[in-house]
Amino acid sequence: MRKKTFSKNTRIIRRLIAGFFLMIILLPIIGFGKTEPSKYELSFEKAAKALFNDPTQFHDPHVIKTLGIIYQPLQKKFGDKQVNYWMEHTLAEMCLLKVGKSWAGAFVHQPHLHQLSTCGFEPSAHFTSELIIGLAHNNIKEYAFKCVHECTSSIDKIKTSYLVDWLKQNIGVDNWSPGMEVQALVAAGVTFNDKWQDASGVDWNLKKILGMTIDRWHSTKKIAKLKAGDQIPENLLHLGPALIEIYIKAPAAFSPYASVLEEVFSFYREIMNPKGYWGFPGEAFSTGHIMEQFFIATNAGFKTAPLSLQPLKLMVERQASDGWFKISDHNIIGAHAHATRAIALGLPFLK
Repeated sequence: MRKKTFSKNTRIIRRLIAGFFLMIILLPIIGFGKTEPSKYELSFEKAAKALFNDPTQFHDPHVIKTLGIIYQPLQKKFGDKQVNYWMEHTLAEMCLLKVGKSWAGAFVHQPHLHQLSTCGFEPSAHFTSELIIGLAHNNIKEYAFKCVHECTSSIDKIKTSYLVDWLKQNIGVDNWSPGMEVQALVAAGVTFNDKWQDASGVDWNLKKILGMTIDRWHSTKKIAKLKAGDQIPENLLHLGPALIEIYIKAPAAFSPYASVLEEVFSFYREIMNPKGYWGFPGEAFSTGHIMEQFFIATNAGFKTAPLSLQPLKLMVERQASDGWFKISDHNIIGAHAHATRAIALGLPFLK
C-alpha cells in the first residue's frame, strides 16, 4: 500500500513539474505578464515612423545620422529587417554632388511642408558634415551609390574619405557654426596631429578650427543676449557635439576643452525657463539638440550636473498625432531627427 502511494505521489509531482515548465513556455506566447509600452516609448515609435516611413525624406542627411546614433533603440523596436530597409534606401537617396574627384553633401532645401524638401545644386559644408557623421556612426567607409526610389543615377563608389577631402578644402564656407565640421572630421578619424591646406592655400588643423568654433560660440552668445526661456539659436548648439565627439573619439586631446563643455551645459541650464523649456513649452528644436547632447555625454562618462527631464516630457505631451514634434509653425526634418534621438536616448531615464 505504501509503495502504491509513493508511486502515485511521484506521478503527481512529475505532472506539476511538467505543468510548470509548460507555463514558462506559454507565458511569452499568451502575453501574460507583458507590460504595456510607456507613453515615452510610444512617443519614440511615432516619432521614428514620422521620420523614416516617408521615402521622400531619405535624402536628408539627418536621417542616416539618426540611424547611426540610435541604431540599438531602433533595432530593438522595429527589428533588423526594417532598420536595414531604411538604411538601404537612405544610402541610395542621400543628397550628394560630385565635385571634381571628391563628393560633397548638397544643400537640402526645406520648405514649410517637409514632404517638399529637395536636394539643392550647391555643396554645403554643413550637410557634408552631417553625412560624414552619419556614415561614421554607422561604420560605413564605402558603399555603392545607386538610386532606388523614383529616380535614375549611375552606380558609383562613395567613400567617406571623398567627403572628408572636400570638407577639408572648404572649411567654414557656410554660415553655420564650424562645430559641425570639427565633429565630422573627428568622427571620420582625423587627428589633432593632422595638418592640411584648403583650396585657397590656408593652413588648417583641428585645434585651429576648434578655436575658431569656441570664439564664434562666445561672440554669438554675447550678441544674442539670451534670457531664461528664450529659444537657443542653432549656431549655439554645435559646439557641444564637437567637444563630445572629441571626448569619445580623441580623449587624449580633450583635457584642455573639458571646462568649455561644462560651460556649454551650464549655458543650457541658465537659459532654460524655470518651468522647464526653451522657447515655448514642448519646443523640440532646442530640446532635441540639448537633451541628445546631454545623454550622449553622460552615457560616455562625462561628469556634469543633471539636466531637467521636463523639456522632454513637455515635448512628448505636445507631440502631434502623426508623430511630429512641435517645432514652430512648420515641420523641419533636422529638428525632428534631433528630438527623436533625444527621446530614444532618454528612455532609460524617463518614467
